[in-house]
Amino acid sequence: MTSAIIRLLLQTQQDQQQLLKIRSTSGLSLDFPAFTFGDWGRQPLMPLPSLPRRRTSPRRSVRSQMEIEASILESCRSANVQHWVMVKARLGYDTFWKHMNYLLSSGLMDERNEGSRTLYQTSAKGLELLEKLSGIENFVSGL
Repeated sequence: MTSAIIRLLLQTQQDQQQLLKIRSTSGLSLDFPAFTFGDWGRQPLMPLPSLPRRRTSPRRSVRSQMEIEASILESCRSANVQHWVMVKARLGYDTFWKHMNYLLSSGLMDERNEGSRTLYQTSAKGLELLEKLSGIENFVSGL
């Protein structure tokens, strides 16, 4: 394959040299029109359309400490591993552990090991807190 390409290149170079010899001896112009793709060569370039903005939805609102902790407690009503708690509560790793350590130390969450997995579940004290918070929300929304 490589030798075929080299032969083709040499052949085109020889053709170019022959054209130069003919042009210089006869005085004839052997210029060929430039290759164009359809009418592209004749038309001016059109400006590109502006791209849509990447973020079309508004930014997420900043949640308070209590809202984050309530979302962790809510996501752990049934026992879950760390990954699913983070997904359900929409938290990153650092934020998750900051609040999870507080909830575990205050007795609002229970931690248990099942084999190689660590499961987290809302304790009775945490469920009581969630009920009180939902009562407060209902009261405030009724005003």
